[in-house]
Amino acid sequence: HDDLTPPQDWDLLILDAIKDVTRPVVLHVNDGTAPEVNADKPWLLTIAILTRAYAERVGGMWYPGYVSVFCDDDLGQKAMLDGVTVEAPHIVFKHDWKGADRDETQRRSYRPENWAHGERLFLTRKAAGFPDAKWGEPIP
Repeated sequence: HDDLTPPQDWDLLILDAIKDVTRPVVLHVNDGTAPEVNADKPWLLTIAILTRAYAERVGGMWYPGYVSVFCDDDLGQKAMLDGVTVEAPHIVFKHDWKGADRDETQRRSYRPENWAHGERLFLTRKAAGFPDAKWGEPIP
């Protein structure tokens, strides 16, 4: 991640929180944002930390078809529904995001059509209960 600052010994903190890296886990860490900022999205993962076991179970880290936005909403809600989320608010990866106009990459990622596409895909998947992806399936 290019806009997160990890805490000292972040790798050890993650291993301690996950406990068993062979089981499906998605770790929900703190990004240093004030709690009220994302109060309406308690599932939101501003940094995705998951075990290989979970990625293999659901078909990848992100569901195919997202274009930059809403993939974190999808992963967070799916992980909560699957019962694999481990809360770790004591692990703070400071989110140094500076806004949508930070650089050309960010501007490209946050184009209005990407937001519209991501929201449509997210709502469609949410209505279907966030089914697992299958490797090689067509991207919606």
